[in-house]
Amino acid sequence: MDSSALSRFSSIHCLNSADSDKRSHFFTRRSAAAATAATADVAIEAQNLSFSIATQQGKSVPILQDCSLRIPSGQLWMLLGPNGCGKSTLLKVLAGLLNPNGGTFNVKRPKSFVFQNPDHQVVMPTVEADVSFGLGKFDLSNDEVRRRVAKALDAVGMASYMQVGLLINLAYGGSQISELLH
Repeated sequence: MDSSALSRFSSIHCLNSADSDKRSHFFTRRSAAAATAATADVAIEAQNLSFSIATQQGKSVPILQDCSLRIPSGQLWMLLGPNGCGKSTLLKVLAGLLNPNGGTFNVKRPKSFVFQNPDHQVVMPTVEADVSFGLGKFDLSNDEVRRRVAKALDAVGMASYMQVGLLINLAYGGSQISELLH
């Protein structure tokens, strides 16, 4: 994207789901006590994040400039903006996939990141194998891994998909859920 297109968008806009005049009708207002408890613990915080890319001519094009945000634990936020304004770049920086040129950030664990197109991150041939991939770092028996995978898939209504092939037979939404469980 050329720099003239980027210059139209000076910032990334975050919409807090608790903002009653702008939130979607899908969100429900929480009690004041719940909102206060949620703000006591921060899930994601970024201060003055900057990220630039270099063009083929060697010119630096800013994608993020002094981007700051604070997202309390237990809240649902939406990152909104037009194509090319830096939403995906910000998420990739926060996920640790890109290194910022400046600023600081902290993301509380556990964290998950799902690409818009799940085919870009599928690592295993079946839903069961993909979901169990993340359990490989624990010393679990095969039976325990299978039990945990079945429980996770059942929790999201996908128990019948354990042996379904990810690359061919699963729609994007199902692949994205599989990646989150992964």
